[in-house]
Amino acid sequence: MLLFRGFLGAFYTLAPLLIYSSAWAFNGTQLPGLGVNQVGMAGAGTALLSNAAATLRNPASGVFMESGSTWDLAVGIPNAGYAAGSTGPDSRMSLFEYEQGQYQSVSMAGFAPSFAKLWRLSDQWAWGLGLYGAGMGSNMTDGAANIARGIPGLSSECDGDYGGGGARNAATNASQCGDRGGKAGIQLTQINLGVFLGYRPSEWLGIGVTPLLGLQQFRIQGLSAFAPYSTDPPNVTDRDQDYSWGVGYRLGLHIRPTQTLEMGLSYQPTMRQSHLDRYAGAMSAGRLNIPANLNAGLHWEFAPGHSLLLDWDQVRYDQVRPLAASPQMDGFVNQCILPRLLGAAAGQENPDYCLGGKRGPGFGWGKMTMQKLGYEYRRDRWQWRMGYSRGGSPIRTLNALMTVLAPAVGSEHIAAGFTWDCSARLSVGVALSYAMDDTKTVSNELSNISIATPNSGQLVDAVTGEAALIQLNVGQDADDQNVRVHMEIWQVQVGLNWRLQEFH
Repeated sequence: MLLFRGFLGAFYTLAPLLIYSSAWAFNGTQLPGLGVNQVGMAGAGTALLSNAAATLRNPASGVFMESGSTWDLAVGIPNAGYAAGSTGPDSRMSLFEYEQGQYQSVSMAGFAPSFAKLWRLSDQWAWGLGLYGAGMGSNMTDGAANIARGIPGLSSECDGDYGGGGARNAATNASQCGDRGGKAGIQLTQINLGVFLGYRPSEWLGIGVTPLLGLQQFRIQGLSAFAPYSTDPPNVTDRDQDYSWGVGYRLGLHIRPTQTLEMGLSYQPTMRQSHLDRYAGAMSAGRLNIPANLNAGLHWEFAPGHSLLLDWDQVRYDQVRPLAASPQMDGFVNQCILPRLLGAAAGQENPDYCLGGKRGPGFGWGKMTMQKLGYEYRRDRWQWRMGYSRGGSPIRTLNALMTVLAPAVGSEHIAAGFTWDCSARLSVGVALSYAMDDTKTVSNELSNISIATPNSGQLVDAVTGEAALIQLNVGQDADDQNVRVHMEIWQVQVGLNWRLQEFH
């Protein structure tokens, strides 16, 4: 009953902050570290035995630490946007292009609270519970788009960065504009809840497991101009919040061969989530699984009070279909958009290439591997920390359409922090992190298209009905619109650690 009340109390206290958060995590949808101590070292700390927050990443660590609880609140201040240039002088037609100018895409502050509680039952056993959240979000309010430029009867100038609003003015054709509002963006919030159990079979070894419940809140806005080219047009955008859930687990291992050297290892396989029915037409398979992740760390106390931490983390976004799917536009254009626009002249459509289809456009994210270096100095009632991390961007295929919507372009971040032991029971910690401002120039492949010239064999196939009469050249070239996407994040985290009476 004590566990149940504690778990519910933590959830109801933190859930409102998590649900309405739209902060960006530093590493795609994942946080760099859990607890103020790890965050102060840029996420290093899989092998650090500090307080109950360590069990959120490595459930085996609890058997080496004293009972206690931690409460952390991170406030992220992201700044991201894009600068859209013009198409080249030889561009005659486009299917979609951003209006030229500079625009903000991420600016809202967001919150990422976490909670952990640890009970040591004996020299060999420990258990506890934890809750933490992460996610990503973008919010675009002031842009516009040109759709089907140069195509008679279809060319439309629309409000909204993705053309989801109405016509820009009364004299503008609105046939290709959306009908659900111009405000565009994406929001994903993830909440992870778990109860861990740790066992220490020997003085130098600890093992642990955490059954997990994963909850997600998801929303897309402003993509209604693209809804006609989906496997499920009514369920692409502007359907308010949708929710999904799934169950999984995390395994942990902690090895302490000497008093000055420790190693930690933890692994969480892909957590399969339930369907997001309201957005089934926007993502392949209609679900967004939480990716598998692996953490390995080394903690070396090379002198009294001085510790060096090295971590190697990997997140498998390449195993989550909507994130890993290629954003290449050729199949999307020629096997979905054109047949739906022009009918038989453009050939038989293949729904697999539409939004939400098995081969439809995705974000082009891949396997992400991060290296982290941390340093901690302890003296009297103070601990001081700093750290550096690199490898934090999951984007592998740069494409304007998806990168502007989810601008996870930053690759490096630095951090510093401290903890003060106010008393024998209570500690207060602060960490400051900065995901360094990074800019990527991406190509908008839909901004410059041309009608492909068929050879004689293709003409014969078109006459006999075995091929499409009209096909478009889609791909990167010198006349594509270039878009510069940038992002940086400041994060301040405050943590409280309350040490409980030890077992008897």
